[in-house]
Amino acid sequence: MDLRRTFIAFCAGVSCVALMFLASGCWDSINIESRGFVVAIGLEPVKDRDDKDISVMIMMSPTRAAGGRAGGGQGEEGQDAFVVEEKGLFLEDAVEQMRSEVGGVIDFSALEFLVIGNGLGPDDLWRSLNTILFFRHIPLASLVLATEEDVVELMNVSPASGKTFSEVLNGLQAQSRQGLGNVQFPMAWSVMSVIRNEAGDIVLPLIGRTEKGDGLEAVGTAVYDGTRRAGILGPTDSMLLYGIAWRKHLGGTYIMRHAGREFIVRIIGMKTKVSVSGGDAHQMPGIRVKMSVAARLLDSGGYRVSIADRSQLNELKAAAERDLENRLREILVKLKEWNSDAMRLYHALRPKLPSISYDEFKRMYPELEVDFEVSMNLRRAGLLR
Repeated sequence: MDLRRTFIAFCAGVSCVALMFLASGCWDSINIESRGFVVAIGLEPVKDRDDKDISVMIMMSPTRAAGGRAGGGQGEEGQDAFVVEEKGLFLEDAVEQMRSEVGGVIDFSALEFLVIGNGLGPDDLWRSLNTILFFRHIPLASLVLATEEDVVELMNVSPASGKTFSEVLNGLQAQSRQGLGNVQFPMAWSVMSVIRNEAGDIVLPLIGRTEKGDGLEAVGTAVYDGTRRAGILGPTDSMLLYGIAWRKHLGGTYIMRHAGREFIVRIIGMKTKVSVSGGDAHQMPGIRVKMSVAARLLDSGGYRVSIADRSQLNELKAAAERDLENRLREILVKLKEWNSDAMRLYHALRPKLPSISYDEFKRMYPELEVDFEVSMNLRRAGLLR
């Protein structure tokens, strides 16, 4: 009997030890030191067309994987990050080649930015976005922007401020709230929905290097016909375009010329209403765009702007309203030339005329008449004369 009890106790002890050993951790776990966290991905077409459709760049944080060699970018001690570039038929082909160059595991869970180069085909963009969202498991987090630069060189720029690529881009977005820039990062899902539904045109913030080449700046907006790069708008036009496309905007700095003088106006907010009247499947309806602008006059151009008497301020307000209306008409002319509904007018038209498809709308688009009306609440700011 004692032998039996001893045997049972021995078996129980072995089972407990084995259970503790098996439950002590994941057998297939990978230490964080062996992971390379990807901060940004860049995509652009292959220039030499050596049977590869897409060039892929990944920027990894300084806490990247230990071991392996850094692939042709910033990987030395003290650098903010390093960039690896590979080519492939698809994004996953290029990433597979990167895995053999970078020690440890390439981890996309920290991905923040997707940079789209000029000339990337719609199919490549769609497949790449699908793959990225599969890697990420969190489809609402990736931020998408465009560039005219060579993407790998852009991602290798070390800003003079010493900030990282991510810090600079986040700073540009924050500056737009202060009237210093015009940056808005749309989520990846909104870009994908445009491509997938084929019922809209992409508009992306355009990022490039400064004139000295020592940093990054927002240079305007890349306008697309579907996912084909069609044209570029400057900062002020970009601000106004976003104000219509998203029906509101936080504003930015606006320079106006009137009566031979230059005024500086800070737009602190815009709200837009797009209304549709009449029309059917064979006749284009009338579209009216009403934009309400809250603004502050930062520089009066030498005019005396009285606190008590608003007559001068009212004159400048009326001039600004006319100027913005003319700018919006000119932007629409450019968009029609590019065949881009970047103002998202179809988005307003569709609920009223659901029988009109996006293809039909695009055929009628060149003849579309749009009435722009801007109302501005303009006030003094600072110690103006």
